[in-house]
Amino acid sequence: MNERLSPSPRRSVLDDFVRRLQAFGESGGRYLLGLAPLWILAVPQPAPFPIWRVSAYLLLTPMVLLAGALGGGTPGALATGIALFCGWVLMKSEPTVGWQALIFLAIGAGAAVFGELLRRS
Repeated sequence: MNERLSPSPRRSVLDDFVRRLQAFGESGGRYLLGLAPLWILAVPQPAPFPIWRVSAYLLLTPMVLLAGALGGGTPGALATGIALFCGWVLMKSEPTVGWQALIFLAIGAGAAVFGELLRRS
């Protein structure tokens, strides 16, 4: 009387997504996540709009967190380095760029370290 129920369609889609993500990581594709912060240089930046100059690191933080969490240590560190360069290019005339870069470096290093620990577990 105890029949096994078939998995729900939502569960099978999630399982399929997890399998594809694992295959992506095992094939070396996780290193491509390190290039994710380059999007900010590809987007046209209107000159009078100050968000590009004032908070570029804020816009780059999700990419670094994703690269660290999904890719591990090396992609997280690569994304942090690329994002630091992109942020400097966009904000080099701002007086607080040094402090913002230092805080961003700490966030990126933490994401890379914890992402690597997560990947190994």
